[in-house]
Amino acid sequence: MLERLAGLLEFQLKTKEMLTSAVRYPIFVVTTLVVASIVLINFVIPRFAVLFRGARMQLPLPTRVLLAINDVFQGYATFLLFAVIVLAVAFVFYKRSKPGTLLIDRLKLRIPLIGPIILKICMSRFANMFENLIKVGIPVVRTLEVVSRTVGNEYIAQRILEIGGKIEKGMGIARPLKEAGIFPSLVIHLVSTGEQTGSLEEMLNEVSTHYDREITYSISRLSTWIEPILTAGLSLMVLFLALAIFLPWWNMMGALRGGG
Repeated sequence: MLERLAGLLEFQLKTKEMLTSAVRYPIFVVTTLVVASIVLINFVIPRFAVLFRGARMQLPLPTRVLLAINDVFQGYATFLLFAVIVLAVAFVFYKRSKPGTLLIDRLKLRIPLIGPIILKICMSRFANMFENLIKVGIPVVRTLEVVSRTVGNEYIAQRILEIGGKIEKGMGIARPLKEAGIFPSLVIHLVSTGEQTGSLEEMLNEVSTHYDREITYSISRLSTWIEPILTAGLSLMVLFLALAIFLPWWNMMGALRGGG
């Protein structure tokens, strides 16, 4: 059992390193984008705003949108900063509360690309710990109490405790798993098979092995999904800024040529 637990801890550390590596580039890009936006709003756009507003001509839509965004940030900078700080502090306190932790952990499971990976990690921990504890003869209800503290997601942990309560009242394992509404059909099917055939430990091992492979594959695929999305987002931003800044110049040059 100690070897299995050591292997589980090693795999969790490896998973954490893979996730950190996968999100390092996106975090760098987003941080750079935020810094660049602050510089543009505070130093670059105001100079163009004076020039464009002084021109007696109809400004293109991208330019009007850019100037409107600039006006909002310039006029309400202090208020926006204060609002961000208040919201950040409120979020931290809410996250520490029981309802806040439950809601945030539930929402994590719905995040595109990231949510499915979180669920797979939780399922792997659930099956691995469940298998190891029942293998040494710990009662199922007590096992589920311990497992709920190891899955790493409070929302799933609450569902596991509810399953334990139903088993304590005389139900089997598979039905409460299905009623919990969070466990994938594969987990429910294999646990049900193991329960009916007396091979629950083997089926739980199949579950953890399957999700360990899925976690590795999903994390490796994460970068291939995120990078094109970031590239597309950056391209759209650059295109918008180019149109907002250069379209008025082209219009003014055209007007000068026409007037000449």
